Amino acid sequence: MEGNVTYVGYLVDIFNTLANKLNFTYRLVFPPGPPSNYVFGMGKRDNFSGLVGMLYRKEADIILASLTISLDRLEVMDFSVPVEHYTRNLYIRYNSTLSKIGWGTYVLSFSGDTWAMTVVLLVVSSLCLWVISRWEGARVPKDIFSLPDISFMFFSCLVQQGVPTTPISLRGRTVFWIFWVSCVILYANYTALLTSYLTVSTKTPPFTTFTEAVQSYPSWQIGIMRGTPLRQFIQDAKGRQYQILSARLDADPSLIVDTEETGVKKLLSGNYALLTESPIMRYTYRDNCSIREIKVDLFPNHGRLGYVKNLPFARVMDKELSRLSDGGVLDRLRRQWWGKTLPCEETSFTDLDFTHTATAFVILVVGVVFSALFLGLESVYWTKKGKLAPDSAPLKGKTKKPRKTTAKMISYDQGTEKPCPRTRPKHRKPHPRHEKRLIPENHTQDAKMMLK
Repeated sequence: MEGNVTYVGYLVDIFNTLANKLNFTYRLVFPPGPPSNYVFGMGKRDNFSGLVGMLYRKEADIILASLTISLDRLEVMDFSVPVEHYTRNLYIRYNSTLSKIGWGTYVLSFSGDTWAMTVVLLVVSSLCLWVISRWEGARVPKDIFSLPDISFMFFSCLVQQGVPTTPISLRGRTVFWIFWVSCVILYANYTALLTSYLTVSTKTPPFTTFTEAVQSYPSWQIGIMRGTPLRQFIQDAKGRQYQILSARLDADPSLIVDTEETGVKKLLSGNYALLTESPIMRYTYRDNCSIREIKVDLFPNHGRLGYVKNLPFARVMDKELSRLSDGGVLDRLRRQWWGKTLPCEETSFTDLDFTHTATAFVILVVGVVFSALFLGLESVYWTKKGKLAPDSAPLKGKTKKPRKTTAKMISYDQGTEKPCPRTRPKHRKPHPRHEKRLIPENHTQDAKMMLK
């Protein structure tokens, strides 16, 4: 506490713990002038106006800040043991995220593997039942004998439309039972995927990796803070994406901002992504749901306190800091201040409307188009075939009209004979044993007398 101002924070708590353990007092001092005049940098010329400059001029003994070791800083100061670990991440405005819910909501939630297995299930089931039907022959109902009819029947079962006929044999019904069980599993999978698709996450950022962010130029631009080692890290990093970003920073100085506040104003006003240290942004803007963090975890570093060159009690300070780290004190202080980052709650939900159910109407239109196409093709085919529909098509080959002949029919009630037409029986070749047998005429007369 200094005057009416109380300073709190993670590093302040660490230094207060050191003061209690080592029994010393301290006084906080700040660079001269307002904070807007501070210039933070990694080179001598820039650092002289900030905390490192105060240390170099021996206006302070220790810098109470999380610093990164660099070659230029090592020339004018010493560093403590690590007190924290952090990485650099990208920060963008939250309303730049895109909704994943679209016109294919009820179809695209299925993965490609699920669609492929559905097709395999239909094909395998149809082939199995078709083989069984061909094996059983006449015992199979005619509705499930041909392969097209069987395939259409299984598709009807898949879309829960039912079928007019089911197999009679145990083998055929076993195939049906396996297919029905598979359909139940498929429905459960679809329901679970659709539910998670609608409830878990409906927002996606414009990019999720550093490479995608660099490739999104010129739609998106990446900037950094001035005077931090990050500029040198990007220049020295090996990789085409880092070289591209370094060239853009050199060509457009407006991408480099002086403070986090300036960077936040810039990212909230346009498609600007700020690449900076994560601890400061997470703590300063932890309640600001208009900012979104894209975890890329670039250039991991350890934060250290800064010592004036050849500080007499530097080794004592480092030894006590190591004890605090090994004893878990630093972890408890870190959790107390940084804690576990929680995502901001969604302030708005995406309502499902007609556009999200358009898949069903698209399928209906596609079905109508194919039906009209098939109708035209069938009409042309049967017109060329004989202008007859399939059900009324003539039989193949020539058909002979039945010949009418006159035979004598005996009337049993009147005892008279009258002619009646009847179809002439098909001629059959006599058996060799009866080929030369003669029937006497008196046999016919005896038959007439018996009938009378």
